[in-house]
Amino acid sequence: AAEACREIEGVEAVLLNCQSIEATSKAIPRLRQSLHPSIRVGAYANGMTVSAKDGDGSQKDATQNAPKIEDKYNPKLTDPEKYAEAVSDWITDGASIVGGCCGIFPEHIRALKTRHG
Repeated sequence: AAEACREIEGVEAVLLNCQSIEATSKAIPRLRQSLHPSIRVGAYANGMTVSAKDGDGSQKDATQNAPKIEDKYNPKLTDPEKYAEAVSDWITDGASIVGGCCGIFPEHIRALKTRHG
């Protein structure tokens, strides 16, 4: 995506949408480093727990064995303040457009506004 953005005239921003907080936290710094400084970076992560069918057909938590950046970003723990904390890290890593997707509600956005104005 970053390479395509370098080749397309007029790209103003690249945003990540509807992915886990962990994936967003890993992707933002890479995306920021890959793009021209004039292109804004942002994200609207989701706050839902990911689940999948186990080999026997039963539901399981797909995040159980997934590598975590830190437990504070586990989607199971995504209350508004935890989400605002994760978004603060994205801003530190270069994101300038932030919000939320599935499982992120008005109380999460209020927490972002309180923290970042």
